[in-house]
Amino acid sequence: MRGARAIDQKIRLLTGNHIVIAIDIRSSSKMLEYFKDHRKPVDPYIALIMAMKHKIDEFPGCIAYKFTGDGWILLFKKQKTNGSAMLQFMEALSKWYATHSSNLVKQMDLPRHGLTFGVDDGWIWEVPPGFFEQTEYIGEPIVLASRLQAAAAAAVGESADSD
Repeated sequence: MRGARAIDQKIRLLTGNHIVIAIDIRSSSKMLEYFKDHRKPVDPYIALIMAMKHKIDEFPGCIAYKFTGDGWILLFKKQKTNGSAMLQFMEALSKWYATHSSNLVKQMDLPRHGLTFGVDDGWIWEVPPGFFEQTEYIGEPIVLASRLQAAAAAAVGESADSD
């Protein structure tokens, strides 16, 4: 039990509630297939992702916790923001993505593109490096936001497998 206590002392509850937003780039797998099938460099897609990350970083109080390969899991301190600010953030990011991805998407003939979101709030814990290679966060809001994002994608006719 001694090891369990040491682990418990290093894992800390983040101060206050957090809002968790899971973001997914719709049709990202189809975009990557296009680059592969047409033997084109994937650089424009990577540039879009990097620019999107910079846009996300501009939002005050945002922790871009994890890149998921075609999106992010973002954490926001609840006492520093509110639901209205989150809706404005998601709308602004969706508009930014539509504008900045339009040239890339035009050449691919994608039936759907854009962003899907899942949002939840609640308590999360920070697990510092040492247990994992980097700081990780655990808690029900992270799981639920990710599941809600997957459900949103399914609601518009996309499965998690075909994204």
